[in-house]
Amino acid sequence: MFRRTVQTKLIPDIQRKLLGYDCVYVQMDGARAHVKFCDELNELGARRRQIDGQKTLVIRFVRQPANSPDTNVLDLCFFRSLAKLVSKKERKFKQGHEGKEAFWKHVVRTFHDYHDDERTMDRCWRTKSAVVQSILGAHGSNDYELPHGYIESKPIV
Repeated sequence: MFRRTVQTKLIPDIQRKLLGYDCVYVQMDGARAHVKFCDELNELGARRRQIDGQKTLVIRFVRQPANSPDTNVLDLCFFRSLAKLVSKKERKFKQGHEGKEAFWKHVVRTFHDYHDDERTMDRCWRTKSAVVQSILGAHGSNDYELPHGYIESKPIV
């Protein structure tokens, strides 16, 4: 079912929606049912055809490292950043019910401020792209370095 869905739905959708690009990487987990079709999917993804007079891109399927929070944008950026922002003012809240209520309101307000900031959300996705590039550079293994101190990352397409 996995192979058929990728072959009949995912690959054609990617080819239609990303006309004009040369190559795209599709990252998948290391589930046995997925990995056993990796070579076959890479062969299918390498077949180029014409759509509206343009050649379709090459699709490469790569595995993500097992159980990696580095590939989950929420674990990588969002929860870490939100926790840091909340903890900055955590000590000002008193113990007891009133303090817990005030602290909860602070957490919710911080979440909304963080979520509404487009630049912050954009930075999270750029960070994830940089991490995925590091993983691809290590050929999908766990032997990759997390990027630090970069300013801009080219998107993976």
